[in-house]
Amino acid sequence: ITKPGGAFVFCDLVCGNDPDLSVQELAKFAEKNRINDWLNPGQTIKTCTNAGWSDVKFIDLSTDLRISFQLMLKKVTFVLEHGDTGTSSSRLLFMNYRDSICRRITQIERGVFMWGVFHM
Repeated sequence: ITKPGGAFVFCDLVCGNDPDLSVQELAKFAEKNRINDWLNPGQTIKTCTNAGWSDVKFIDLSTDLRISFQLMLKKVTFVLEHGDTGTSSSRLLFMNYRDSICRRITQIERGVFMWGVFHM
């Protein structure tokens, strides 16, 4: 509940806007990540407006998320190359994590998903 004249802000992953992405690829991402009713920024703004909010804006922070993933990748790669990962199963977990981060970076760069703030 907000007071009259108040603001509401939330941050979330949303469906990307790239028209070159197939419906199947977007659906696969949504299914793998257990996302229901996955909306892009424009659809989310429309939903908020339909719910009675006004002056709804989306601030795209996908670049910041990509940088964060790149820094995580750098750390994980360093551990794999120079650190003691412990058991072979731990090393496998690190390798899987590295691969997952690489996929996320690629998905951000391709516009499969976006991350940002909605302000209203």
